[in-house]
Amino acid sequence: MCKLFPNFFQNIKHFLLLLTLTLLVSCANTQNMTSERPLPSKKIGVNINEVKLGDSKFYLRIPDGFDVVEARGKEGQRGFHILPKDNSSKMFGFIEIQHGHPIIDSNETLGTVTEYIQSNFLDVPIKWVIYFSKSKYYYAKTPVIRGISASAFSDKRDDIDSLISIIHSLVER
Repeated sequence: MCKLFPNFFQNIKHFLLLLTLTLLVSCANTQNMTSERPLPSKKIGVNINEVKLGDSKFYLRIPDGFDVVEARGKEGQRGFHILPKDNSSKMFGFIEIQHGHPIIDSNETLGTVTEYIQSNFLDVPIKWVIYFSKSKYYYAKTPVIRGISASAFSDKRDDIDSLISIIHSLVER
């Protein structure tokens, strides 16, 4: 079979990866996600709120136009979606605090690497890797720091910068 379709397995891997990415992006706008209640936020300044991430020791600062919704995966994951209140937006961020069993190989390419952005994540200098997928979405992810990771998705490059600045505010107390 490999002689007939020399790139068959590589194409299947890319297809599954893009399918998973598409599902993640589309799930951010499903009725199930929007029916979940956002975590309570506390006003701490003009246009800025602080949200405690569930019963963890982590806090995140978000602008007035965003909500944080807790997510629990079937494989044991525990994370938090960062969603704009504008339902027409196609951007969302995700912070994963407890990792479950990965669905896809994390070393698999998520598209073409377009750039790297220096930032801090949990007071550690990091480099975000920015990808552009064949499905025309930007995807950015952090390395895992103390068991925590984050990612950002959008069809607009500028949205990635906005999500990175929100995720950058994550602190542990």
